[in-house]
Amino acid sequence: MLEKQNSEENIELLRAMRYCYNKSKIFYAVRISISILIPILSISIYLFNRGSTGTSNTGVWFSVIGSIWLLIAYQIEKLEGGYIEKGAKIQEKFDINLFNIRWNNVLVGNQISPEDIRDFSSKFKGDEEKLKNWYGGLSSKHFYVNVILAQRSNLMWAISLKRNFSILLFTVSVLYLFLTIAFGFFVNMSMQEYIIKILLPSMSILIYGFKTSDELKKQSNKLEALGNSIISKFDTGNLSEINASACREYQDAIFVYNRIRSILIPEWLYWLRQQKDDEKMIQINIRLTKKSNLF
Repeated sequence: MLEKQNSEENIELLRAMRYCYNKSKIFYAVRISISILIPILSISIYLFNRGSTGTSNTGVWFSVIGSIWLLIAYQIEKLEGGYIEKGAKIQEKFDINLFNIRWNNVLVGNQISPEDIRDFSSKFKGDEEKLKNWYGGLSSKHFYVNVILAQRSNLMWAISLKRNFSILLFTVSVLYLFLTIAFGFFVNMSMQEYIIKILLPSMSILIYGFKTSDELKKQSNKLEALGNSIISKFDTGNLSEINASACREYQDAIFVYNRIRSILIPEWLYWLRQQKDDEKMIQINIRLTKKSNLF
């Protein structure tokens, strides 16, 4: 299995997968950047006009712009989700090639065409070396033990990223809300001015922050429960339960909770933790592999 993951066919799948996820992150970056820019501009223009004796409807216009942007951001999020779905299906194909389990057409749907995979792969501009040896530390004499440990790696790697990003989003969102309220008091804003000039233009980014933080927390808890259920099989020695059918069930959960509903994590956070989390995952896989070889 470990040798097969570096075959030309499977590296092409990983290249295509990475391209799709990177493309979705472009839409994500545009969506978030504009959502942040709108309230910043609204506050800046308010400060600029603060000493003016005339009246200004700028705050009202920014409230309208913020409301319209919510609708536009929703459409951009759909484009973002389309590329996430393509990436998830291509990654599913990669796993299926390695794990010797069937494709779940009912859950996953149709496979991405070979022509689209080739097209996406050719557009990938990243470092191909980082795609090699996708799964590590697997040397059990039981094939499906290696499979389920690879699946657990998918689960546990995601938990670390999701929890860290959830905490970051919640902290920043709460901090932003309190700072804008404090700013309103400091400049002696009326409640109406605060709502029109700061709160309404900020709604898209605040909704994203709190909603995404909560969803990431729920997903990480679900993934942790799945990961712990795998560990329990090793603790009890019930390796006979680890077969193609069981692995397909875990693969379904990975697709649902960690891929198709995936919330994009910033690239810098992903690479910041990659080496540390990879080393930890490989060591755990080696330990569990040795344990499985005793049976």
